[in-house]
Amino acid sequence: MAPSSTQSNLPVALVVHGAYHTPKSLEPFLFSLKTAGFDVHAPWLPTCNDAHPPNSSFSDDISTVRSTLSKLVEQKGKRVMVIMHSYGGMPGTEAVDPSLLYSTRKSQGQAGGVVHLFYMCAFVLSPPYTLASALAHGENGTQMVDISDDGTAVAKSAEVAARYFYSDIEDDKLVKRTCATLVPWNFAPVLQAELKGEAWKQVGSTYLRTTKDAVVWPRQQDMMLEHAQKKGGKIEVVTWDCGHSPFLNRRDELVGLIRKTAESVQL
Repeated sequence: MAPSSTQSNLPVALVVHGAYHTPKSLEPFLFSLKTAGFDVHAPWLPTCNDAHPPNSSFSDDISTVRSTLSKLVEQKGKRVMVIMHSYGGMPGTEAVDPSLLYSTRKSQGQAGGVVHLFYMCAFVLSPPYTLASALAHGENGTQMVDISDDGTAVAKSAEVAARYFYSDIEDDKLVKRTCATLVPWNFAPVLQAELKGEAWKQVGSTYLRTTKDAVVWPRQQDMMLEHAQKKGGKIEVVTWDCGHSPFLNRRDELVGLIRKTAESVQL
């Protein structure tokens, strides 16, 4: 079946997963995006691996996302919506160089570019904040993970991971399957990483604020949003009464919101 005109006009969905997760963790969500008509790309962040000591840095995560984004924009002329979950907001935002924005490329007579940023209870940080300073505003700390001497972090157990990441999900089989996809995260190289990108000042953005989040606590989200908006962030906030992983238990509703947002983007 040929795609409808609405589907063919949708931007590409570039999905950036969070810490401890991989694209495999988001497979049901990615499938739903594809079913809704999106061309979906979800790179695997290098800091989420089994290496001890850590062999990847924050810059490696940025480079991985930017490489995928550059191919879509510069080589294929695609319009792109960047969808970021949790930690993914950091490398996802940093990867969006001003030269890759749709508005920039249009002014230069070029096709494609980033048309919207979608943050799913994600970190929206800019100088002087680091991940460490953002975590200091929450109550989660690091009690859900074990941190080894080499700086690698891993969820203490599937039960602990479920309590934080999937706190409001009642489907035990879904939680168990997702927990089985979790991997260690190279925590230390990211904690004090310097942030420079503020793409949310230059392109329309949506932030899904989650009031029952046990990982990125609501007051952390509010702190980041307030800071970004004071700096001129073009961020529309949508609040849901849910936990940290709506891509699992509110998948259809989330995909509907993303599609509605994509269709409303003014070029």
